Amino acid sequence: NIVKVLGLSSREWSWKLPGEDLSKLGMPEDGLPVVAFAFGGPTVQQITGERDPLPQLRETILALNTGNDDEIPVVASQDLMQVVGKPKEKALLWQDILLAKSILQNT
Repeated sequence: NIVKVLGLSSREWSWKLPGEDLSKLGMPEDGLPVVAFAFGGPTVQQITGERDPLPQLRETILALNTGNDDEIPVVASQDLMQVVGKPKEKALLWQDILLAKSILQNT
């Protein structure tokens, strides 16, 4: 479970769809670190404005521009349906999870 690996409790994360209004997102007032985890190239491109394909966007900390002064870090990863039953893809997903975890620990 990705949430458990990141060390998050049930109240410390939320699932958003790329079509939702993400401009209302911001950094929490209590100072807790934030990271967005985007699954699949089209989603990454939509929420960051990047145009490069997913392989070039992985392993890079991107930014979710919320329209205010807060830039939330974004980690790009494989679409979850591509990972099922594919050990190589699971390994890439694991690398992305570890990048997200390092952002949470070092922010």
